[in-house]
Amino acid sequence: MGRSARSLAALGLAAVLFVAVNVLAQNTLRDARLDLTAEGRHTLSPGTRTLIGGLREPLALTLYFSASLADEIPALRTHGQRVRELLEEIAARADGRIRLTVIDPEPYSDAEDRAVEAGLQPVPLDRATGRPFYLGLVGTDSTDRQETVPFLDPAREAFLEYDVTKLLHTLTETRKPVVGILTDMPLAFGPGGLAEAMRGGAKPYAVYQQLRALFDVRLLPPTLTAVDPEVSVLLVARPAGLSDDTLHAIDQYVLKGGKALLFVDPWAESDLDHGADKAATLPALFDAWGLTMDAGRFVADPRLAISAGTGRRTVPYPAWLALGAEERDRADVVTADLGMVNVATAGSLGVRDGAGVTLAPLLTSSPAGQLADVGLVAGRPDPEKLLASLAPQGRVQVLAARVGGRLRTAFPDRDGVRESTAPANLIVVADSDLLENRFWTDGRQPFAGNGDFVVNAVENLAGGADLIGLRGRAGSARPFTLVEDLRRAAGQQVLAHEQELRRQLDDTERRLSAIQAKARPGSGTLLPAEEQAEIDRFRAEVARIRKELRVVQHTLNRDIEHLEATVKAVNIAAMPLAVAVGAIGLAGWRARRRARRVRE
Repeated sequence: MGRSARSLAALGLAAVLFVAVNVLAQNTLRDARLDLTAEGRHTLSPGTRTLIGGLREPLALTLYFSASLADEIPALRTHGQRVRELLEEIAARADGRIRLTVIDPEPYSDAEDRAVEAGLQPVPLDRATGRPFYLGLVGTDSTDRQETVPFLDPAREAFLEYDVTKLLHTLTETRKPVVGILTDMPLAFGPGGLAEAMRGGAKPYAVYQQLRALFDVRLLPPTLTAVDPEVSVLLVARPAGLSDDTLHAIDQYVLKGGKALLFVDPWAESDLDHGADKAATLPALFDAWGLTMDAGRFVADPRLAISAGTGRRTVPYPAWLALGAEERDRADVVTADLGMVNVATAGSLGVRDGAGVTLAPLLTSSPAGQLADVGLVAGRPDPEKLLASLAPQGRVQVLAARVGGRLRTAFPDRDGVRESTAPANLIVVADSDLLENRFWTDGRQPFAGNGDFVVNAVENLAGGADLIGLRGRAGSARPFTLVEDLRRAAGQQVLAHEQELRRQLDDTERRLSAIQAKARPGSGTLLPAEEQAEIDRFRAEVARIRKELRVVQHTLNRDIEHLEATVKAVNIAAMPLAVAVGAIGLAGWRARRRARRVRE
């Protein structure tokens, strides 16, 4: 066989081998993934993998994605592709138990009708034609029960995996999670309690109504001695006068892996039944679990103070705080999307040294937060006096937090578990007044996010460990940090030149004014040649500095563009170039080896 024939045969064999390898990889390596991102953005969290591995029945996921419309908007196209890749990864790991369908709903099509019927939320992006944009997810179980994510908002990309995993978890639930409420507050009847409700003067708290709409809510008696195992989340609000038997029941429920949401308070303003003692705490449990909260002091914060009327005027009242974006954990799904959260005379949470528990803050004060004695708000509090009593310094105080780690029982002499069987899943809030309607809703619509905070916390805890462990991830935007650093340096340098220019301009104008004042209009007085020359010199100096400023800006912009092009070239071309160089080197080595064999 001649050399040309051997070459053709080799090329044919290479083509066959290429096709065979691709077919083999398509069938045997479908689930293989290699995530080289620094934060593992394309790797499923352990909670999601556990949930997928525990599926007992098949699920169907339908992604409605207006891909053709997204092509016109790069950011939406990138986000839609990210959504699709995540769902494909989940379906690939489900071993056939999840069937994924992706549909581009054309206008006036059956697919768009199904999307609308499922409750998906269209976004009118194309104003010219009015064509709606869809990016929603519909999940269906074997009984045709549906759950939807109406719109996978790019602004929530950090919580994309959480939203999808939450949908899967909801589909696997056969009934609503049970929320057991143990409280001294008349949540089910409203202010005034049962007697006022019977007279028609009150109605259930708004937060209680929200919880009932989403969960199976059960009010627990204050004399309970054991928490029903059916309770998915135990909500304890403003505990007061609980017996050791009831405290032991809470203790054992938590130590056995139960999820709990606790609202304690150093000064419960809504408590009108206990006179001067308005503390609502769990000292026995906190001491054993390693948590701290001073029952005699509350957090005052002049920076976050809500205005209150004193009878004479309206002044900031630092005992009532409006917590904004800077005072919440924006990486935790419970607090990420909240609006303002209002609290009143809240306590400060901490951990005792050596306790072995962790405290992950959800809500905090500003750096001006400081502890004040509850005596300052007893009786008729004076906002002006309280404001004047505060020191100018302070520090960030923790008002609500997740508690993790191993807990020890508060009742070692009683029967039961001595130490938690798994890391604790608690959310502790050092304020119960935030549940009161007056701090977040007027009865018709909310003006703060207190209700959302409570619902988010219960929903997250009810989802179990699979959802509790999921936190926000970094978004897909990956800026070139070297370029951004250079831009900041450029901005600082340009600003310095601008400030110098303004200083010299101001000085020039003052001196010009002084010189020109000597020549009154209509007097015929002329400026001396020396002073006129000085004016001309200052004008020339201003022109020179302006020109220098333009040169600096142009040079820095050129450096930025050069660096940006270099970084892009390295990122985009380095890998193909490395492969090409490697291939050329390998070919050369094989040619030399073949030539050596011929010579031998």
